[in-house]
Amino acid sequence: MPEVVRFCARTRAYPGEFECGDSYVVRTGKAGTLIALADGLGHGPIAAQASRAFCEFVEQRVDAPLDQLMVDASAALHTTRGAAVALVRISPGAGVLSYCGVGNIDMQALSRDPVRPVSLPGIVGRRIRTTRIFEYAIHEGDLFALHSDGISSRLDFERYRHLSIEEVADAMVRDHGKQTDDVSVVVFTI
Repeated sequence: MPEVVRFCARTRAYPGEFECGDSYVVRTGKAGTLIALADGLGHGPIAAQASRAFCEFVEQRVDAPLDQLMVDASAALHTTRGAAVALVRISPGAGVLSYCGVGNIDMQALSRDPVRPVSLPGIVGRRIRTTRIFEYAIHEGDLFALHSDGISSRLDFERYRHLSIEEVADAMVRDHGKQTDDVSVVVFTI
């Protein structure tokens, strides 16, 4: 299995705002490739501050265990508005995807084996009751999209199977991006 994770990300600010309240980061470390997506509560500069703070915190701790990273990030974000967040670690050599999410971030998958993680209720930056890591077997060619609630839940991810990751990201924002929220999506494959 290839060791490289290919990804494409898109964000779009809430109409009328200059800053998107959603942020993402993708970094590779010893434990694999870490993808983080944060949706700051609300929109505009204050939401962007919270989502950027989460991504900056995560960038410095790429190899930390996901559940510990989530708890530590929540403590670090206590002075911000808070955010819904998800962490995904891909270990292509081991064929494993790990997921830890809090709030209304979602992940779509077109994969050989079922992949359907759940984000637990809460807000990072406030007291998190619990975290949970979901682990899945992944295979070369599997396609995933991590996205904020700015993407409509009516998304039919299957219809994008034949597209490149760039085309998938563009189509998700264009076809399913809500006009009442910031929008973010990270599409990735191995």
